[in-house]
Amino acid sequence: MFWETLFIYLFWMSLIGGIPVSARMLYIYIEDRFIEYKKSEYSKTQKFVILRIFPPQINESSIHQMEGFFEAMWSIFRERTPFKLLTLGRSFENLTFEFHSKGGFVAIFVRINSINQEVLIKQLTERFPGIQIVEYPDPFANLPKDWNRKGEYEQIFASDFKPVEIETGKETDLFPLKSWKEYQTKDKVPISDPAAQLFGFLQSIDPKSYVVLQFITRPMYIQKQIQKWKSEYEKRKKEFLGEQNLKLSKIQKAASTTNTQKKILNDITRKINSLNYLCKIRAIAMAKKGVNISSLENMIMSYFVQFNTEMIKMRKQPDTQSDAGPEGKGPSALGPIMAMFFEKIYWERERYFREKMVYQGMIKRNIDIGSPYYYLDVESLASMIHFPYISQKDFVRQNLKTYTDAEKTKKVELLFNPKPLSNLLE
Repeated sequence: MFWETLFIYLFWMSLIGGIPVSARMLYIYIEDRFIEYKKSEYSKTQKFVILRIFPPQINESSIHQMEGFFEAMWSIFRERTPFKLLTLGRSFENLTFEFHSKGGFVAIFVRINSINQEVLIKQLTERFPGIQIVEYPDPFANLPKDWNRKGEYEQIFASDFKPVEIETGKETDLFPLKSWKEYQTKDKVPISDPAAQLFGFLQSIDPKSYVVLQFITRPMYIQKQIQKWKSEYEKRKKEFLGEQNLKLSKIQKAASTTNTQKKILNDITRKINSLNYLCKIRAIAMAKKGVNISSLENMIMSYFVQFNTEMIKMRKQPDTQSDAGPEGKGPSALGPIMAMFFEKIYWERERYFREKMVYQGMIKRNIDIGSPYYYLDVESLASMIHFPYISQKDFVRQNLKTYTDAEKTKKVELLFNPKPLSNLLE
């Protein structure tokens, strides 16, 4: 009798309690399907365009102007309210920046929804006098739709890049990358310029190679993520200082027993109080047979090293890097025979799969393909995505150097001069 009574009791409890739970799950499912349908219908009516940016030949604007640009572009997405998402299907959209180099000929491209095209052009031309922005054919149009190690390019290095905590090696977006303020003070000449280093590397690659750095960004307000960062901030502060109940909105700078700890806490505060973008960063280097692909990878790595801080660094994302291997771990560590065995049955296929995956993500400019995305603040983005600082003296000196080198002159003109408009891939 006891077990029968208990069974009946549990049955009715599960039935009565299960009704609201089931109803809630059904509602979430229907809402999710409906939103996906509205977003799909909305996306069919939108036109995305490719813009090519010709940087100013003389650019003495502060990198701070790029931070202002990202803040301005972030603000246009405020109208993506839940109401408009349910009624119109208007969701957040990607803003993609790409740096291309085909054999040393460099070009900058942006992909954006055409309804925001005028805003982007206005924001950049106001901040960077002399900049030229034009609609342009998709530079990926002449590349194969799928990667198969055949055709013009037979080798590839491909990987997503993500921030990781140096001490633990764990992927995290709690800490910001190096701010542009660490490269430049106000409107003065930069102490060092990551963009100049990037363009120099891109112009020096082997003529038989093609390199793409792709930054897919999505302006978003992230209340849940900010709360998560605040909670983690409290833990770090308690660890460093033994203090609790910090009210971030009322703190200007956190006291610390060391300068490093002080900077760590202030950097996290900066991230919390900043506008943030959802991000996916990819690097692809393709080359013909005979080219040393490792040298291209090393150049790419040297670019990302510039943005490392005391707590965080940019690293190849382990699940997407195409040069992955056992590295002495797992069964292959048992000996050369086992290493060769696992190389043949697993790693060769795994590397090919990763090459295809990252390549596909690049061609489609898809933020969901590959590793999980993360958030970067506008100061970090500005330090990574900006135009090289070129003073009047630099411009004259550059012209004198390139005037005697026909090949170099051609590369410089392609990057800075929009006339005539020649396709990068021709």
